[in-house]
Amino acid sequence: MSPEIRARFDSEFAPRIAQRILSLYGHGDVRAEVVPADGQGSAACVEVTALTSTVGLPNPLNVRLAWRDDAIEALLAERDSSRFDRYLAALPVTIEQWQLALPVDFGSRTQRDREIVIGDLDFAA
Repeated sequence: MSPEIRARFDSEFAPRIAQRILSLYGHGDVRAEVVPADGQGSAACVEVTALTSTVGLPNPLNVRLAWRDDAIEALLAERDSSRFDRYLAALPVTIEQWQLALPVDFGSRTQRDREIVIGDLDFAA
């Protein structure tokens, strides 16, 4: 991935994903932050952590989201933002799908493992 594409994703798209995730929770329930690129050519990740939790799985929510380089490149090659807008709108459904596949409960803001990386993501809505 070129440095220009990576920088654009990190500054324009990743913050919007973090903001959308925050909008799904009450104030002070979670933190969603853009984690800068690792310097190895990958784009930024979004880290979602619980600030509060309810009864559920043994550990508080601590999830890192990472997207595939080719998915980022394809997204940024598009002329308009309609695909990304659909992705943001569909995030609640996407989160439900993650919960079916992984030991994580975004509703209670808990998970089985101490850390979970949900990687190899794309922008399908």
